[in-house]
Amino acid sequence: MGMIASAGRINRATIGPVLRGTLRWKGKVRSPEDHLLAAVDWLRTAQDRCGDGVTGWYGYFIREGRPGWSDAYPETTGYIIPTLLDTAEQSDAPDLPERAVRMGEWLLTLQLPEGGFPGGLKSEVPAPTVFNTGQILKGLHRLWIETSDVRYRQACDRAAKWLADAMSEDGAFRKHLSPFVPTQTQHTYNVRVAWIMLSYARQIDDQRIFEAASANMRFALSMQRSNGWFAENGMKFNDAPCLHETAYSTRGLIECGILAGDEEAVRGAMRAADALLARQRNDGGLGGDFFREDWTPLYGATCLTGLCQMSINWMILFEHTGERRYLEGASRALRFVCSTQNLNSVHSGVRGGIAGSFPVWGKYMAWTYPNWTAKFLIDGLLRIVRLGGWQK
Repeated sequence: MGMIASAGRINRATIGPVLRGTLRWKGKVRSPEDHLLAAVDWLRTAQDRCGDGVTGWYGYFIREGRPGWSDAYPETTGYIIPTLLDTAEQSDAPDLPERAVRMGEWLLTLQLPEGGFPGGLKSEVPAPTVFNTGQILKGLHRLWIETSDVRYRQACDRAAKWLADAMSEDGAFRKHLSPFVPTQTQHTYNVRVAWIMLSYARQIDDQRIFEAASANMRFALSMQRSNGWFAENGMKFNDAPCLHETAYSTRGLIECGILAGDEEAVRGAMRAADALLARQRNDGGLGGDFFREDWTPLYGATCLTGLCQMSINWMILFEHTGERRYLEGASRALRFVCSTQNLNSVHSGVRGGIAGSFPVWGKYMAWTYPNWTAKFLIDGLLRIVRLGGWQK
């Protein structure tokens, strides 16, 4: 799960060369394949910095005000695994399955005795966390499908059962939330975890896990306002959730609804997707990174992470409904994000990566290039390629 970053102390002597030419970068949009391969190369670099797991982000002010890479991030490493395997299926990239397996092997070493996985970076306190466990379950489930390695199946069983046990009777997750936001009592965006649980439960025909995930889907629907906005949905700001968090909830409802055959959940996802599509600018961006209950933006920057995610949500809805407005909105969104991707920088942390926000000093993940933004861009570009490329 992303977080709100701040610049901290600035070392001007070392930051200048990296910042130069990158702060307001907008370039010519190339083919989806060009941007996809550049983002994949960035992820390769991010993994190589850590060995097996993937570093969480490259930032301008990581080490005593100097540019650098964070430690590895277990949560996002988990859901990067399917992205690499999907990319390998659609392109000539024979190293990606091996990289995905290395990520999975590293994650197996991190599972806690009760079955959950830790929140935060590798170097932080290993408290079992619902959202992070769900995202790692997604990656290990895919590796079990691809390799038939029983160790992945066993880890998935333990994680999925731990998640079901962590759920309250009304379907909400209220235990084992983020250890970094101790004041929060529930998060609607955990419906993305419910989607992953549903997918795994269908694979192994586990009714208890399926029913627990379905209960969380219904809880998420109960937290949605009539205009599509989700309550109790912010990691830090419940009165104005980030686009990233809104996109998580939207995706969870779409996928749960399709898997469970529940059109009410799909309609809930459509309410949020339609509200944001109506606010999309002609250039494909969204004029906000955090949105109040009436969908007015709290800040002016664009959350590139959430915009990539919404492009995927819109494409899923296009495939579900056949309505081209979703596909066209997704194409505009991805083109906007790609225009911010610097393909020429000499700095490996910038070249091919995607900042959390545009401009880079926006509130969401300020001054950083998160690995999950690159992941969601790749997912979006893989899908737009399958659907025929850039739309007019």
